[in-house]
Amino acid sequence: MFAVAHELRRRMSGILVLTLLLSGLSGTPGILAADDDTGALVLLSRERSARSIGVSIGEDLRFELAVDEGVRLEVRDNPYGIAEVFLYLDHGGFWIVGLDQHGKELVRAEKLYRDVVGTMDQMGAWPVITWMMWQPTETGLAIDFVISDDKARNREIRSKAFSKDSRMAFMAPVDNYFLPPDLTVDQKLVGLVHLWSEVKANFAFFDQVPELDWDQILVEYLPKIRQAESTYAYYSHLREMTALLKDGHTQVYGPDDLARFAPPVRLVGLAGRAIVRRVSPLEEVVDPSVRAELAAARLEPGEEVVRIDGQPILELLERKLYPRIVASTSQDRDRRAFPALLYGELGTTVRLEVKGLDQELRVVELTRSGRLPRAPRKGFLHREVAEGLAYVNLPGFGSDRTANQFDEVFPHILGASGLILDLRENGGGDSRVGDQIISRLIDRTIEGSAWKTRQYRPALRAWGEQETWYEGEPDQIEPRDETPFRGPIVVLVGAATFSAGEDFVVALHAAGRVTVVGRKTGGSTGQPLFIELPGGGRARICTKRDTYPDGREFVGVGIVPDIEVAPTVDEIVSGQDLVLERGVEVLQNMVASTERSL
Repeated sequence: MFAVAHELRRRMSGILVLTLLLSGLSGTPGILAADDDTGALVLLSRERSARSIGVSIGEDLRFELAVDEGVRLEVRDNPYGIAEVFLYLDHGGFWIVGLDQHGKELVRAEKLYRDVVGTMDQMGAWPVITWMMWQPTETGLAIDFVISDDKARNREIRSKAFSKDSRMAFMAPVDNYFLPPDLTVDQKLVGLVHLWSEVKANFAFFDQVPELDWDQILVEYLPKIRQAESTYAYYSHLREMTALLKDGHTQVYGPDDLARFAPPVRLVGLAGRAIVRRVSPLEEVVDPSVRAELAAARLEPGEEVVRIDGQPILELLERKLYPRIVASTSQDRDRRAFPALLYGELGTTVRLEVKGLDQELRVVELTRSGRLPRAPRKGFLHREVAEGLAYVNLPGFGSDRTANQFDEVFPHILGASGLILDLRENGGGDSRVGDQIISRLIDRTIEGSAWKTRQYRPALRAWGEQETWYEGEPDQIEPRDETPFRGPIVVLVGAATFSAGEDFVVALHAAGRVTVVGRKTGGSTGQPLFIELPGGGRARICTKRDTYPDGREFVGVGIVPDIEVAPTVDEIVSGQDLVLERGVEVLQNMVASTERSL
């Protein structure tokens, strides 16, 4: 009944497998597997003979679902890439999962409970909501179901979900899926002053923006906020204001009407040039007209886009994108900005002037038909990259799962002569998860980042004294057992290495335990303070200043690799992984040097 949507890598431990007999459907069991660390479902198999019901976007649907029965809702033509929504009811509750045409999850698989009578969730990255209400019957449930892209309707449903007598299970977390509430001028001004004052009192990196007069910023933004004609415009101004702080952990969340649709092409920045990084394979493009358009464009990785709709790339960046992007470093800013150059309204055409690999110029017109294509992201992965060398990809520290997976493969790592840890896609999470991994790589206590936070005492200010800093004690990371991995280690990093991912690298790098290879990291970590804003928005403000234990700055700079590997167009064209290749070479030399010294 369900499509394969997750690659199981080398193991089935930690997976709770549920075999569900779908009586009345195909007579054969469909299989669901739930990861017992996260509760997310792994979809292992699919039977297409389930009872099918057609549904269109915005159409109210009512049907009954019996116990031990499943149904497939086939979504009719729509611009959002939604293909199917599956429901299955058992005695304890029922499962829901939404899929696109390629079997990728858009609505995450979730078990819902019968004593909760409603649920809503977003459809992946699309501006639509699935919502259901249900009532028990003698044989199962009567279900009201709709897929809605009506923001006003979604806001009404969301308001009910927030009411005290709500029995809805969960809600979409992204505010721009709902029409935002109208705000009075006074509400907008109060929100501005609240944000401004919290930044003034708590922000930890004013010295990194010495040209910024924060008092003057309030003067400049008061009239902008008064004149903001909508909640969208209001939040746009707040974002622009916080972007002036140039800190990746200080930003505003809330309603945003920026259209984020693009053609099936992804750009990357390379020394200020917009380079084609990825073009979706034609077989992944569902719309025949878009597929034909892409085939005719003949775009190839490594080609340069020099103008978009007649405007030079740097002009677009400076005028349209940089003022909205929150980042502590230029490398993190550009990582976010260059892919966004192609953003626009769904169904609109973008005109690209492209310099081909042969240096000839041509004009390409493409339709913004969906979300930006992403290269397949690696999850946790352990393999051998060369004889005796172990490689582990650490994708993030959002839960204990990564540390638990590392523990599972650790006996194999102990047998390796050298280890490569890949944190190039590690956007952070909880630094304690990284510390669990570090504890298996050290044979002595090491220190995490040094840190401090502002310490404001009003009476001392009244007496004319300057504000001071509270110096916190660095975390002490202890070896976890008597048999750590003692071989040489190379850590791979890049601009997407961020936050707790950087904390991990700093601790090992400062201790001299690793050699860092790659490109500068994102350069942003710290403890954000969250505040509420009018209309359901929020903001976070970085309150904690982290450095290397010896005081070296990396926030606002990025961790500088011991061995930098410059990105090149040739790397993109060939599909080579130059950072990994250099890391293997460095590690092999380290292993050989260690063996000679024995």
